[in-house]
Order: sequence, then C-alpha cells, then structure tokens
Amino acid sequence: MQLYFSPMQPPDEYYLTTMKIDTEGYQELELSFKHYLAHFSGDYTLRVVTIADGTQYVIDEWVNPTGWSATNVDYILTAEDHGVGTSDFYLAWMIDGDPYNLDWWAFDDILLDGERLYTVNFDIIDEEGDPIEEAVITFDGTTNPPGDYVF
Repeated sequence: MQLYFSPMQPPDEYYLTTMKIDTEGYQELELSFKHYLAHFSGDYTLRVVTIADGTQYVIDEWVNPTGWSATNVDYILTAEDHGVGTSDFYLAWMIDGDPYNLDWWAFDDILLDGERLYTVNFDIIDEEGDPIEEAVITFDGTTNPPGDYVF
C-alpha cells in the first residue's frame, strides 16, 4: 500500500483509511507493519491513527521526518488509548501539512491481531427453576466460585 500525490495537492490533512473494522469484544489489539518514506524535504507530520466512533486517536507520529528505509513497527492498541472495542473502528495513515516534496510513504505486511473476549453468564437452576446459589462452574479443568467470568 502506498500513499502519494498525483497531481500535487495543497497543504491539508490527507488520510489513507481502512474499511470499517468491528473490534467489539476486544480489549486490545496488536498492530504491526513495515513502512518506508521517500521524500526530499518537507514541513509536514505523518501519523498513524485509529478512528473509533468518530474520535481520532494518535498511535504514533513523526514531525518533519527525514525519511527512512524499510522499518518494522509494533504497537499495542487499547480501548482506553485507541478506542478498541467498538464496531465503528478504522486505521488510518495520514499526512498533515504540505506534501509537496513527499515522494511516497509505503506500507507492507500490515497485521492487526488480537484475542476476542466473551462474557458468559450461567444461571444454574434446579428442576423447579430456582437458583442454586452454591453451584460452581468448572471450565477447562478449573473450578471457579459463583460469579461472572470473561473467557
């Protein structure tokens, strides 16, 4: 994936945005990618952001970058810092400023991964439909006291 301008555009905010990602059930996600910046000079900021329910969260930014060869980056995205957990979630790579001397910003090997959590509620009842308060639940060989669990 590559972000570049043809024809050249005036200074502004420009986004390369993913399709909507449903992150419901996730508390955190791992984002990794490789990127490469080719440019002459410039007065701009590059950012990697999430957009969750219309709110933008900055993952990382580079102010007036000097360019770099292929670099791997890894991030942990959380509900609190990046809006993970919503069905209205996007990743975006953005340029803020004048892209005049920017040749391109390229991305490869993009991976967004995580473990979805589920809340399970058990109502343990007897034959008459009355709750059995002293019931315990064994899951994957672990016996748990009564209560709510996240698996």
